[in-house]
Amino acid sequence: MATRDYGRPSTDDHDEDRPLLHGEDNDVEASSDQSVWGRFKRQVSATFAPLAKPDELRPLERFLVIFSVALLLLAAIFIGLFAGSQHKLAHRPASPAPAPGPGNPNSNPPEGDICTTKDCVLAAGEVLRSIDETVNPCDDFYAFTTNNWLKSHPIPSDAGLFGTGQYVLSENSKIIRQIIADAPSVKDVESMTFGDEQTEADQRNLAKLKGYYDSCTDVAGQDKLGAQPLLDVLDHIRTLFHSHKHGKYEEGNPPASSHQSYFHVRSLDEGEKPLPPNQPPGRSPKPHLPHESPRPTPPSSERQKGLTEALAWAHSRGLPAFFEINIDGDAVKDPTAATPWFFPSGLGFPDQAYYDDKEEVAFYKEVVSDGLRAYDNEVKHGKEQKVSKKKGKKGKKGDKKGDKKGDKKHHEEQRTPLAPLADEVVELERQLAEITPDSEEITDPVASYNPINATKLPYTFGSINWQDYFSALTVRTPERLILSSPKFVTSLDALISRTRTEVLEAYLIWTAIRELGTALGPNVKLRAAAERLDRYTKGVDADAKENRETVCLNDVNAALGFMAGRYFVQEAFKGDSKKRVEEIIYSVIAAFKARLPELDWLDEKTRKKAEEKADAIRVMVGYPTSPNTTDAVSVANFYADLSVDPSNYFSNRLASSTRMSKRNWASVGRKLNRDLWDMFPAEVNAEYSPQGNYILFPAGIMQPPYFHVSWPSYLQRGAFGAVAGHELSHAFDPDGRLYDKDGYLRDWWTETTAQEFQVRQACLTNQYHSYTVSDGKGGELHLRSNFTKGEDVADAGGLVQSFKAWKDELASGGEVVEAANALLPGLGYTREQMFFISYGISWARNIRTSEQVKRIRTDPHSPTRYRVNGVLVNMPEFAEAFGCKAGKDKMASAPKDRCNIW
Repeated sequence: MATRDYGRPSTDDHDEDRPLLHGEDNDVEASSDQSVWGRFKRQVSATFAPLAKPDELRPLERFLVIFSVALLLLAAIFIGLFAGSQHKLAHRPASPAPAPGPGNPNSNPPEGDICTTKDCVLAAGEVLRSIDETVNPCDDFYAFTTNNWLKSHPIPSDAGLFGTGQYVLSENSKIIRQIIADAPSVKDVESMTFGDEQTEADQRNLAKLKGYYDSCTDVAGQDKLGAQPLLDVLDHIRTLFHSHKHGKYEEGNPPASSHQSYFHVRSLDEGEKPLPPNQPPGRSPKPHLPHESPRPTPPSSERQKGLTEALAWAHSRGLPAFFEINIDGDAVKDPTAATPWFFPSGLGFPDQAYYDDKEEVAFYKEVVSDGLRAYDNEVKHGKEQKVSKKKGKKGKKGDKKGDKKGDKKHHEEQRTPLAPLADEVVELERQLAEITPDSEEITDPVASYNPINATKLPYTFGSINWQDYFSALTVRTPERLILSSPKFVTSLDALISRTRTEVLEAYLIWTAIRELGTALGPNVKLRAAAERLDRYTKGVDADAKENRETVCLNDVNAALGFMAGRYFVQEAFKGDSKKRVEEIIYSVIAAFKARLPELDWLDEKTRKKAEEKADAIRVMVGYPTSPNTTDAVSVANFYADLSVDPSNYFSNRLASSTRMSKRNWASVGRKLNRDLWDMFPAEVNAEYSPQGNYILFPAGIMQPPYFHVSWPSYLQRGAFGAVAGHELSHAFDPDGRLYDKDGYLRDWWTETTAQEFQVRQACLTNQYHSYTVSDGKGGELHLRSNFTKGEDVADAGGLVQSFKAWKDELASGGEVVEAANALLPGLGYTREQMFFISYGISWARNIRTSEQVKRIRTDPHSPTRYRVNGVLVNMPEFAEAFGCKAGKDKMASAPKDRCNIW
């Protein structure tokens, strides 16, 4: 249901009421009607006058006259028929739709008004091009709705998957690409004159977007720069790692300072808000405050200082070595207080499960060895060139003193080769994977909440100097951190302590190579290992040609997303789109609240709290107000701290990641900006924030096949309405339900109701665990339903709420509602069936086996086939719409076997 025509405003579908050459012959138009009529009569008389004397006509003239009259009669007949058909189409009464196809269970076509607008005709065509009517919808609804879409949308050679989300993203990217193509260059802007600050800001914004994009697509320029940009980074890391006396950082970083120079986070009282007692079984114990008595800070060492400086610098550039620290609210103390959260990280593979496979590890050793060897060769080649140049300048005959001095300096600059350490680096990562908690524990809001005072962290993790680490990253040293896994922190400290110094150094260098290597030119040898690893995990052929335009547009959005989003919204989210989307969202919230009294397992006290939480949810649609993307100056100011060099892509990408890290750390000790979005306007996604208690929908996802403002309501609600319901349901999923309406991790459930919830949750968990995908080696992998449970609950609840909201709309009646739910032409499906077909099509996705395996390990969402079939098998409304029978059809379950929560 998606073509680029959908992006055009519906006002394109207008009558052609303007003359071809407007404005000419005005004097003639002003003349009297009588003169025009007179001329017309004279012309008719002249034409038909010979008929008054037929005997005087020659044979050829007689034939031509008769032939002309016949043509006039035929023309009159056809004009009359055409006018009549047009009148019927424009005023079509309720009438039967075309006969259903073989995959349609309707014996009698639906009746009702039919929508014949351009957008409805296009939508109907896309439905026909997506569905496969040779498949019984009661047997496999996902295949029924998506088979033909999948055939016509193959996976690009350089990608791991391609689905409706990627299709919409590609369409959005075309809009941004055209915006960039039309934008002025930085040089052009400098020669322009501006009438106001908004115009000037817009032109400078567009030039910055163009500069970043051009630097990315200029692969020849990247090849010309060679490996040097990355070599500079690697050399700096090694210098910090070994040079312990300077303790300085590059210009532009936050300065190191004493604790007395800057203020701290406000004092924290000892009382903690209670945590939910109704946590799932088998989780880590409840979080607790450290109770150790203050002790002298553990003594530092040369190695500790070097590792601290190198690690802090790497983290300030967004390089995930060993661990990551993200800034978020404190879910127990204050959800609005910017607080550091300590998370496991630092693996080269996407998930720790890869390190259990001997074949995967053997491949990884080869890649790491290749990457470090390429680095060693670059270093060796660079040193040889420097020595050669020095000898050429100083190599005068008899100047032995100069030669010895140069040789000594060259010797001091020599770096230890790292390629021989590749296997030890992989073994270090394998042990890191071994101590990394599984995804279920890390995403559990109770198990992952473990606060600790910053002054006590050195006694838990003494391998780095935390005071120096924080001073390198922020001017306000945090008083408090949240550890997602205290066991991981102590185990990591032990792992680092027992690892040889040179292996730690090699690990940091490899981390930088795999993270930044793809920012080098395609023909630079130091890039090869990073690219090979990336392709391997996605299942992409090593020789597949990269779609550079797609890569660069995605990168532009990652670096300048709010800036690109300003101009994307102006093109792709016009008219009443925002108003209609908000109507759908609020109607889904209303439907959720209306359904609560129908749930017999929910007691009155918990139901009331659920209603309060639903009422408190903030709805964010389209684009943010911070930065204000409707204001060019606001957007320009937001990105004023990111300089863009149109000739240096590596520099731009590194500057962008550095900027994001710096902005995050700058918020420590302050209140979080509640209006700042986590997503960009052109992004094809949506989210619910438990601490912010908001649901967010960027303009990028409000595009076909998810949404079009001129579609019938059942199409809008089957696709986008389900997305809205999904995000709403996250507020009440196994994790989201543990937060109250203000974003605190605080229990508001009665014990009995919490137990009832867990019984229903277990039903869904068991259902999804029974689903499998191929492991690519002749076996099968079961879904990790304990990991996907939150998304599975949201999928199920989201479609139910959207369907109820739509039915409530129909029940309200009226001409407006009837017109908004007119049937699509040429299909023969009921409105209820089209609601579910729209939902199914929205999840179409082709995926490579390697990419699927990666997602089973790392993605909290179930595969799209089960996001469709797994939800619908539990919905009696679906079974009724398609006539599916429990015990006979796969897509229908008996009432006792259905898994439902919301």
